[in-house]
Amino acid sequence: MTRRQAYRQGTAPTLGLVDTTATRFTRPVATDAHDALTTNLTRARYFIDLHEGTQTGPGTPDRKRRELPRGAVVFAVGALDAYLSEVSAE
Repeated sequence: MTRRQAYRQGTAPTLGLVDTTATRFTRPVATDAHDALTTNLTRARYFIDLHEGTQTGPGTPDRKRRELPRGAVVFAVGALDAYLSEVSAE
């Protein structure tokens, strides 16, 4: 057995200089909670796009269209709340 193989298996003597319990760096993996968050934030952006797309000129839009940005914020906060709840449960 070579020294490299012994280190990989954790059987090589380290003289206390190497932490053999450390794990390798792993890349973050997208979870279902993250996928749901990005989907819901995209949906919140649709509210803003709809608001900007229906603006017909200067002046304040009618009451229904004025509520779209507020709805986008509420939807985004709800998405973040759901994400944090899901991640903390994992």
